[in-house]
Amino acid sequence: MEVEEHQSDLKVLDVSPMGCRTGYYLTLLNPAGALSLSRATKTVKAMLPSALEIRELPGARLETCGAYKEHDFQRAREEIARLVLEEIVPLEKPPLLE
Repeated sequence: MEVEEHQSDLKVLDVSPMGCRTGYYLTLLNPAGALSLSRATKTVKAMLPSALEIRELPGARLETCGAYKEHDFQRAREEIARLVLEEIVPLEKPPLLE
């Protein structure tokens, strides 16, 4: 997935599931103060369709993930397809950024 086509100054370092598996952590690298939450949300939304082009689930092997048997590639694709159609609204004041 190429972030550069959406935001040249936005670098995605990692997208990882939370330990509780209720969401994902998105770790970004960008110039200090250059990326608003609204802009990051729009960029991620723009990238979602390209995620549906992935044909093999990265990291779904014993060598790379201790929970590799819990990966559900088809379900993940269904969730991404759902998110493509939904409006994603960033919180104005996320609790951790106050």
